[in-house]
Amino acid sequence: GGRGGKGKEEDKDEAEAESAVQELLRVADRFQAGGLYEHCLAEFGRALTVQTAIPQLVWAHAHAPEGARAVAMEYVVANCRAIQVDAALRRARLFGLPVFLLTVCLLLQLLLRGGSACARGRGVRGLRLAAALQVLMGDSA
Repeated sequence: GGRGGKGKEEDKDEAEAESAVQELLRVADRFQAGGLYEHCLAEFGRALTVQTAIPQLVWAHAHAPEGARAVAMEYVVANCRAIQVDAALRRARLFGLPVFLLTVCLLLQLLLRGGSACARGRGVRGLRLAAALQVLMGDSA
């Protein structure tokens, strides 16, 4: 899971446990085993995290009984901002280094092509170096 500090074996065990709960939830619903269904539904809800909520909501809409869809949707709505922040942080970690390296490469090309004119604030189609940096970094402010 996304809680950190766990090994691959623990992640694998957790994924298998989660899929067992999902499977039992479907079976309990199919056979109308109310007590087992309620227990599995509660376990499904407890297993939701900021990192797993969206995939679990997708699973619930595709494969689960209505109760699981409702639990997953309730969690997503209640934790929407935290889910967005976590997704943004994961994207930053995933793409942060490549974007930084691309920016460095573009800046090097910019400086090499513009030479001293760029250093004096001219070149790059009339943009000053500071403005070019803002464009490269995606900051229009």
